[in-house]
Amino acid sequence: MPLTPAQTRPLEIRIGISRRPAQAGANGTAPIPENVVLCRWRALKATDGSTHHGCRLPPSLWRLVRATLGIEPDLARATVERVDDVMAEARATAKRHGQYLGSVPAEALRELLKFLGRSKRLNGILAAHAGDIRYGVTDLLLYRVRNGRALDFRFVEVKRHDETVRPDQVAELEMLRALKLTAGIVRLETPRKPAPVTARQRGANHTTVQPAAAGAAGSRRGTT
Repeated sequence: MPLTPAQTRPLEIRIGISRRPAQAGANGTAPIPENVVLCRWRALKATDGSTHHGCRLPPSLWRLVRATLGIEPDLARATVERVDDVMAEARATAKRHGQYLGSVPAEALRELLKFLGRSKRLNGILAAHAGDIRYGVTDLLLYRVRNGRALDFRFVEVKRHDETVRPDQVAELEMLRALKLTAGIVRLETPRKPAPVTARQRGANHTTVQPAAAGAAGSRRGTT
């Protein structure tokens, strides 16, 4: 059963961005919450000269990681071009077996593997995803880069203000937190509905034709 916002409040985190609702596009379509959070994170300015990076994550992220490391165990040290090639090979192999693997930007995957390798937590994540418990991969991976080094990694699940959280998403966040990784839910506020138009406002919007103009025209005709 999905968990309500009140039940999952302990899992919520703040990442320094505004939680205000995003404006709808010119065609009236509401923006995707994950993209809103990602864009706002990338736009943040840091006083230490670091830049903010991140990407959306596919549900098959950890299966993709396992498959790529099976091809290239030292993928964290590879070039971005090599990471791209390995991902393409892993996805093609999976497709031949009737499976689908998503993709992530090659640089983001390489930096994630570097970080998890340094912190020795990758094995714990892969072991968790090899078990019977179902885990829901987070929506976003966010991190900063300072002096060429990626740091401050965060796994973020994006939800609207009143949106429930699935048990598998909670399991993923709790598993990552148990490994001392920063993971949590970021909620965007719900856009306010426009106030209903009152009868007085509707009356003010209706214009009536004034007879004065017609009377004035008749007066002018009478004087000629």
